[in-house]
Parts: sequence; structure tokens; C-alpha cells
Amino acid sequence: MRKFLYLFLVIGLIGCDSATGISSQAQGTYELVAINGQRLPVTFDVDFGEDVFYDGTLEVFRNGTFRETIELEEIRSGSRRLITDQQQGTWTGGSRGSLLFRYESGGRLDADFDGRDITMFAEDEFGRELTIEYRRR
Repeated sequence: MRKFLYLFLVIGLIGCDSATGISSQAQGTYELVAINGQRLPVTFDVDFGEDVFYDGTLEVFRNGTFRETIELEEIRSGSRRLITDQQQGTWTGGSRGSLLFRYESGGRLDADFDGRDITMFAEDEFGRELTIEYRRR
């Protein structure tokens, strides 16, 4: 479950060839603000415990790469462990604000970009649809 939760938060975007298009507009640093409409911290029930997401940063670079850093706490059988996970990959921007993030660890996520926020769409291992919202800093 943990790998999936990280994976749904990671990013690589659908192609725009113009330097003045969505690709150049999407570059920047974003803060994770909500998952499924809930403001952070967000708790997910997982096998044998909970994962609590406290913070996240998405850095979208001009060269077509990105880096995502997530801070969470795993709670299992009364034991707590703080984790900082970092994922990276490539992204491309498409028309009308569409983005595609491809993770080096595998997987990809579609996203929308409205000029300020990046909203990603994913599904967890239990088939639950997830909406992940990042806001430009």
C-alpha cells in the first residue's frame, strides 16, 4: 500500500512542444494541499494500520523532470515511524492543461494544470479513486 500511495503522488506530463505552452507554465514548486478534498494531514486506513500524510512538495523542472518529496507517518500495531520518501521522473505537458507524470520507479499519473494548481488522478490498490491537489508556492 505504501508504494502505491507514494506512486499516486508522483509525476511525468503529456507533451507540448512549444516553450511558451503548458510546459513552460507548469514549471515551479508546488505544495501538497489536499487528498480527495481533505486538507493535510490526511489519514488512510491500510493493512494492519494507518498512513498519515503530513506534507509534500512537487518540483517541476524546465528540463522535463520532476521530484516529489512526501512526509508521512506509518502507524502499525501501536508502533510509529516517520518517513520522508522522494520519487522522481519525467513529465510532459499537453494541450488544454493536461499533464502526464512518469515515475522512474514505474507508473504514471494524469493531471490537470489550471495555471496555479496541479490536480492528479489515481486509483489505490483497493480500487478507490484518488484526487491529489498541489498548489504553486
